[in-house]
Amino acid sequence: MSQSEQIRLAGPSAATFESPARHRSLWVDAFQRLLRNKAAVIGLGFILFVVLVAIFADVLAPYSYRDQDLGSVYQPPSREHLLGTNQYGKDVLSLLIYGARVSITVGLVAQLIIVLVGVPIGAISGFLGGRVDMIIMRFVDIMYAFPDLLLIIIVMTFIKGALPKAGGPLAPLARLNELTGGLLGVFIALGLTWWLTVARLVRGQILSLKERDYILAAQAVGVPSRRIMVRHLIPNALAPVIVAATLGVPQAIMMEAGLSFIGMGVDPPTPSWGMMIQEGAHAIRGYPYLVLSPAAAIALTMLSFNFLGDGLRDALDPGMKDR
Repeated sequence: MSQSEQIRLAGPSAATFESPARHRSLWVDAFQRLLRNKAAVIGLGFILFVVLVAIFADVLAPYSYRDQDLGSVYQPPSREHLLGTNQYGKDVLSLLIYGARVSITVGLVAQLIIVLVGVPIGAISGFLGGRVDMIIMRFVDIMYAFPDLLLIIIVMTFIKGALPKAGGPLAPLARLNELTGGLLGVFIALGLTWWLTVARLVRGQILSLKERDYILAAQAVGVPSRRIMVRHLIPNALAPVIVAATLGVPQAIMMEAGLSFIGMGVDPPTPSWGMMIQEGAHAIRGYPYLVLSPAAAIALTMLSFNFLGDGLRDALDPGMKDR
C-alpha cells in the first residue's frame, strides 16, 4: 500500500487525533508558553505568595500594626521579633506583612482604574477616527507634556488637605479615603495620569484591527459598530494591554513607596513599605534592618512583576508560537 493510500485510509482518525492541538486558542497556547518560561513562573509564584500574605495578614502577622512597646524600641532581630522593632517598638515583620496589603492593593487597583479609563478612550479614538481621534489624541499629548509626578503631588495635596474636611457630595469620598487609609488619593492620582499609555496602545491596535477582512465583512452585513467593538476589536487588542498592565503594577508600587517616603502616601498608622523606609532612613547606620527588609520586599515584588510581564509579552506574541 502506498503512502498516499495509508494517509487517505487513516484520514478521519488522524484528523480527529490532531485537531485539538492544531486548533488550540491563542490563550491556551500563550498559557503553555508562559509555563515554559521559568523566570515568569518563579515571578508568578512569588506574586501569589505576596497576595496570599496580604489577604491573610491578620492571621500571619505576629502582632498588629497598631501594637507598640516603648520598652522594646530598636531591638535587633530575635526570636520574639524576627526582624526586630522600630523606633516606636513596633514589630518590623508585622509591619512588612501589613505593608504588602497596601502595595498589592495600590498596584492592582491602580492598574484596574487605568485599564478601565484607557481602553474605552483608546478604542473610541481608533475606531471612530477623524475629528474625534484628533481631539482625543491632542488631549493625550497635552497630558503627556504635563509632568505626571507634579500632577500627582498636586492631587495628593488637595485630597489630603481638603477631603477630610469635605461635606455634602464629597462626604462619601472622604469616608472612603478614611477607610482605605489614604489610598483613595493614590488611586485617583495614578488614574488621572497613567491611562495615557494604555489609550495610545489600544488606539494603535484598533487602527490595525479595523482594516482586517473579518471586520470589513461584519460592517458590510450591517453588524452594529458597538457590537463590532465589544465582540471583536477590544478582545483582540487586549494582549498588549495585559502585558502593559502587568509591567505597570511595579511602577505603581514604586510610586506609592515614593509618595509614602515623602509623606504624601498612606495615612499613619497604616503601614507601607515606603513609609517604613522613610521612618528607618534616619537610623540606617545603627539599625540597617529597618530599611533593608522593606527595600528587599519592594525589589523582589517589582522583579517578580517584571519577570511575569516579560513572560506574558513573549507568550502572547504570535511570532513566538513555533519557538
